Amino acid sequence: MSPTYCDRCDSTDCKCFTASGIARTGGLPPAMLRAVDPVASPPKAATLSPPAGTAPLHTPPKSLATVPPLPAEPPELAYDLRILDLFKKDIRKKGVVGEETTAATVKLIIVTRLLGGPGSKSKPTSAIVKGDSSSGKSYTVESTVRFFPPEAVLEMTAMSERALVYSKEDFKHRTIVLYEAVALREGVQDNLTAYLLRSLLSEGRLEYPVTVRAKDGNWTTKTIVKEGPTNLILTTTKVSIHAENETRALSLTTDDTPDQTQRVFRELANEGEGGVDLEPWHQLHRWLRTAEHRVTIPFGPALAELVPPVAIRLRRDFGAVLALIRAHAILHQLNRPRDSEGRIIATLDDYEVVRDLIAGVVSEGVGATVSPTVRDTVEAVSALAGVHQDGVTATALAEKLGLDKSAARRRLLMAKRDGYITNREERRGHPGRWVIGEPLPEEKELLPPRHRLENRTAGQASGGTVARGSEGDKGVGP
Repeated sequence: MSPTYCDRCDSTDCKCFTASGIARTGGLPPAMLRAVDPVASPPKAATLSPPAGTAPLHTPPKSLATVPPLPAEPPELAYDLRILDLFKKDIRKKGVVGEETTAATVKLIIVTRLLGGPGSKSKPTSAIVKGDSSSGKSYTVESTVRFFPPEAVLEMTAMSERALVYSKEDFKHRTIVLYEAVALREGVQDNLTAYLLRSLLSEGRLEYPVTVRAKDGNWTTKTIVKEGPTNLILTTTKVSIHAENETRALSLTTDDTPDQTQRVFRELANEGEGGVDLEPWHQLHRWLRTAEHRVTIPFGPALAELVPPVAIRLRRDFGAVLALIRAHAILHQLNRPRDSEGRIIATLDDYEVVRDLIAGVVSEGVGATVSPTVRDTVEAVSALAGVHQDGVTATALAEKLGLDKSAARRRLLMAKRDGYITNREERRGHPGRWVIGEPLPEEKELLPPRHRLENRTAGQASGGTVARGSEGDKGVGP
């Protein structure tokens, strides 16, 4: 066969040819190339360099594919005063209705992945999104994740016992999203999966010694190191998971009420356009990846004094509150002052947004208050007790609250977990007979309202606050 001209080398005498004279210029896909010449190997990928003066190409660990370069300048979204309000508006367009608060909390938790690192006290925080089947928990999380570029998250529905150890993925400043808690193998004896994940979350890195055969044929120990920091978003139908995992994350619960079901019906019947351009959001989070992540909270000591130390769990949850304040300040850093070291100064606006999102979650987590769902359930059991003297059944509760039996059973288990109701039925396989247990606690406020924190920090250099903008308002101009 006569030599074929190679337009890459501008020659017929080059190393781009196989023995049969087929040019390996990258013009043909490898599969097609091997079909023409079985001895040919796929072309090596060319190493591309960005033009002078542009940001370098960024290759995420998840894929060999090259994503768009990191933005050299802040994208337009970064100048908005209330970015989460814009997010709530856009995620409604994606079909998430009634769960905007949960979605905004998940989004802010994913932003906390940027925190942490050597010498840093701040760590990313994690979340468990709980709800009955078909309650929309996975859809809410999945829709929120789509607002981030693929290299920011690592999504899994299941994994093998040592998947985290042997994975070639980079976990550093990425969020692991598990779409079902069964992947943690809770209840399995010597559960290595959950232990490895807890180590990665708590220590910010994973070290796992393995035995391998050396070049001389002898056995030796090699330590596999997976660097963090990282955080976790987990979904589950369970009311609670293993305590070691439960206390390392904030618990978010989806809405199971008939009103929410009606909102879902209306959304399903809506034939309007539901598209959202996600590229501006991806550009925002790619820019944040290399922006400033150091945040100081000048009102932190005052907040620590105002939060009552009612439970040991608060030691972790208070850290989660601070992490979310930092994340919100990072998100709005173009409208936040800086200190002499260049750190972002969090403001009371950041605290107020975070408080609105998770004040109830934190209080419920330590038993300082009861969610409206549990309170309504206990009050319904109490109201039905006069008619059902031997105990209230899930069927009776479902009729009383306008729920299906599955949702009613889940509510009963939630109230039982906290001791507010008990099950008289001791025979296995028989319907539960539920009666009132411990009295409901009085509402106790753990995270103080903004005005109390303002009064506490009055006269101190708190970094000031920015003007309170409405949805779509801009701060300083691009």
